[in-house]
Parts: sequence; C-alpha cells; structure tokens
Amino acid sequence: MAQILDKMNIGDVATFDVYPAQLLGTQFRQCKVLAILDYDTCRALGFDPDALHVKVFATLPTGTENDPAKYQWLKLKLTSGETTVIGLPWIKPDTIQTTTTSTITVVYTNVAPEDMVKIRTMNANNGYNSFSMTIA
Repeated sequence: MAQILDKMNIGDVATFDVYPAQLLGTQFRQCKVLAILDYDTCRALGFDPDALHVKVFATLPTGTENDPAKYQWLKLKLTSGETTVIGLPWIKPDTIQTTTTSTITVVYTNVAPEDMVKIRTMNANNGYNSFSMTIA
C-alpha cells in the first residue's frame, strides 16, 4: 500500500498541522486515518467538499489545484469520536507524525470517589479523551 503523503497509512494514528489553521485549528492530534476518498465519495457520505474548499482555498500554498473534485480527501476519526474529511493539499506533510497506540492501565490508590472528576479533567486537559474510569 502506498503511503499517504509519504508519511502515513490507512489505519495509522497521526498528528499533523494544516494550512488553514485559523479555520480548522492549529493541529489535528491523534486522528485515526480511515480512508482516502474521491470527491464523489465525500459527497455521498454527506460532506460538502465544495463548501469546505471555498472556506480554505485562500490559505493553501500557491499552485494548489482550485477544484476540489481534482484532489483526494482524507477521512479521519478525531479523538472526540467525530468523523471528518479534509483535503490532502490542506496537510503540511513535514508535520506528520504517526503514533503506535497502546492501552495503558493506571490504578490510583487511596483516593476519594469525588477525585474522579479531577482525574477525568486532568486527562482531558492533556488531550486524553478516550479513556474509561471505574471506582472499586
């Protein structure tokens, strides 16, 4: 399988910056790469590549194709669980970092039940949104 932008593959978890940072946020963090899509597939999935392209085109590098039907789209699952698409030309290839993911088990001892809120907040504030907690 050919790598996407020579840096990532379908199924990878990746972090990268985009050119339209002021519109999309400065960085996509720990996104799961789900698929490379064509324009028609984006539309069939309920996304509007034309509207997305109009919003971001002015932020893209000179020479970028000004026709969203002519470039590929990346389908991503964000850490929030939301699925989105972005145009491949929107990604800054030199910022792509892939991550091997694992499951880490942490046990806090001698804590009160109300500390769950603090621990949940601490995790979320550091970008860890995919976790579960129980009290034993």
